[in-house]
Amino acid sequence: MSTNLLIGYPDIPSKATVFTEPATAPGYSSKAIVSGPRGTTWKGASAVTSITWEWDLGAGNERAPDYIYYARLDLIGRRNATTTTSLIYGSASSSFTSPNSKVVTYGNGSLQGPDGRDRISIPTAYSSTYRYWRCRINCTSQVPEISKIYFGTALDFGRDPRRCEKTRRRWSPQNRNPGYRYIIEWLGVSNANVQTFNEDIARYPENSIILFTRTYHDVLDDHQVIPFMIEDYQITADNVDSNTVRLVLDEVI
Repeated sequence: MSTNLLIGYPDIPSKATVFTEPATAPGYSSKAIVSGPRGTTWKGASAVTSITWEWDLGAGNERAPDYIYYARLDLIGRRNATTTTSLIYGSASSSFTSPNSKVVTYGNGSLQGPDGRDRISIPTAYSSTYRYWRCRINCTSQVPEISKIYFGTALDFGRDPRRCEKTRRRWSPQNRNPGYRYIIEWLGVSNANVQTFNEDIARYPENSIILFTRTYHDVLDDHQVIPFMIEDYQITADNVDSNTVRLVLDEVI
């Protein structure tokens, strides 16, 4: 039985070199799509009908993603008259001849997460691994804005958590949309997965992550994806190649 609850982070985009990117508005950074908190967005310099990024993982570093995630896709989707698409292409060539692509359809009615602002997709397997990757988001003519573009290999601890406590933070006049707080504990996590967590996630505390589910969504209160910041974590070695991982996560709105 495959693991249901997975951790997403800016895997491929953060490990590759950008060689094509859209023009960026003054005061914004193209790095915002892979780094920083969810509230930090990228914005285009002018009205367009599509935006494109292209990345190079480098020689000998071919990959294939098992998830695709867009944060704050509502900033584009709510201005579209109809449902439209984005595509993630993989290619052996930087010119993207004969690429393998996966389509993510989006519109206001198909966005996900507690506030209906994001989009998560678990694509069918790519036919191969690739060095070069392209993201193209189609839109009606507008000045586009988006928060995050994550795709790659999700962190799979090899089993679902033994413990999962979820609460809502307290409402106040200053906090009218109180998010979730999760305390999650996994047992029997391998040393290799702990290393991936430490090197790719924990060392970048300024970046938001996502929890998402493959099939049943009750662990996330029937949401397929929720974005979080890591407030605290603890890793305890229990045995040879067996660790307990405990995360304290606060939803980012």
